[in-house]
Amino acid sequence: MSFEYDPSKAAANFKKHGVSFADADGYAARAEELLKPEYDFSKGRRGAVIPEKGKTRISIFIDNSVLAEFRARAEKAGSGYQTMMNEALRAYLSQLEQPVTERALRQILRQEMPEYLRGLTTRSSGQDPPVVSGSRRRRST
Repeated sequence: MSFEYDPSKAAANFKKHGVSFADADGYAARAEELLKPEYDFSKGRRGAVIPEKGKTRISIFIDNSVLAEFRARAEKAGSGYQTMMNEALRAYLSQLEQPVTERALRQILRQEMPEYLRGLTTRSSGQDPPVVSGSRRRRST
């Protein structure tokens, strides 16, 4: 590996890192021998050093206005905007998968049972059942 010399970059690098380009070139050439033998990076992966359990790092595109709003709300609440976005997504998903409550079940049964029972009585009497509202098909005998 070789480096192109630029005096202004060399001065900035030395000021920032305390290493000259000439020394850096020598270190890069000897990187293999400078590493301790017990360091094995053959199975290394890029990413977070310690991943959080139950979380996955992803990259997504978010509208600028949405991101700005989450950042503003998170700053006001004193929390992280990513945490707030995660909570919003969880809340949305929990609304979609609401368990059936006794109240909801009773309401469904009140709406559906009369029609179902009418269908049973008309079948036993040999008559055509009435057309169910919203249905376009009629049972033929």
